Amino acid sequence: MLLNHLGHANAGRAIERALARALANPETRTADLGGALGTRAFADVLIKLMPETSQ
Repeated sequence: MLLNHLGHANAGRAIERALARALANPETRTADLGGALGTRAFADVLIKLMPETSQ
């Protein structure tokens, strides 16, 4: 990810982990991936799944 390239590896990994967790649950996927969320709601899920220290 770009964050890794820019020297923010911890933040990049936090986003990647949050993304993997969100996509693993059908309830937190966007409609194009079989879920019911829109992009704004999906972004909110990702933010909630990220640890406080990476924000």
